[in-house]
Amino acid sequence: RYLEKERGLAPETWHAFRLGYNPSNLYDNPARWGLTGKKIWLPRGIVIPGFYRGEPWYVKIRRPLSGQALGEYIGERQAQDGLPDVKFGGPRGGVACLFRLELSGHYPVLVLTEGEWDTMLLWEYCPDLCDVGTLGGASTKLDALDLSLLTRYLAVLVVHDNDKAGEMGRDYITELHTRFPRVQSIQPPAHDLTDFWKSGGDVRAWLAGQVAGALDNALRGIQDRRAPAFEHWQALAELARSEACDG
Repeated sequence: RYLEKERGLAPETWHAFRLGYNPSNLYDNPARWGLTGKKIWLPRGIVIPGFYRGEPWYVKIRRPLSGQALGEYIGERQAQDGLPDVKFGGPRGGVACLFRLELSGHYPVLVLTEGEWDTMLLWEYCPDLCDVGTLGGASTKLDALDLSLLTRYLAVLVVHDNDKAGEMGRDYITELHTRFPRVQSIQPPAHDLTDFWKSGGDVRAWLAGQVAGALDNALRGIQDRRAPAFEHWQALAELARSEACDG
């Protein structure tokens, strides 16, 4: 009920993104995760795995904090449980990656949101308009491997939440746009896309307008001498490959 009523997600989307539910706080043996040191904390909540090339790179667990909607569905955490008051928990040792379904084909426009919930919402309502993914957080930066993967797109639109952290993320994308014009920031229609949906906003119509504008700009820029040369992106891809080999 939470995923449907608060996040706008149908069961098909839950299964496609392999969401789960952890019903109790667990502390697992780190050796089972290929780690050492303190036990692995697996808090109670909704499990969101991040996959890349078929393998899980990170796992986030959305916790039911006091005064937030999730607690109304699965029960709020107890203030005296001694656990940190953080929205997301999960096992340590994960590596950030561009969270999205891995498809064999792709559309000419990619939309990156600040978080996984908005990405899943766009995939739910707009799977035929563009590719979708997330940076995984307002402070996340794109590395050389990420940017090399984005060379396949005519345009990459990045939508951060409308708050202080999101403003810092927009500043980063605006600066990045001066060096990689295909990547550009767009303003959200509300605090975030999920809030827009909950207020009755037409997510599909809003995104269609953004994609149409991005395509128009990209096609006009094909004959523009100021457009970035392909060799520039090719060099970036070579840098990413060399970093991967060194790693």
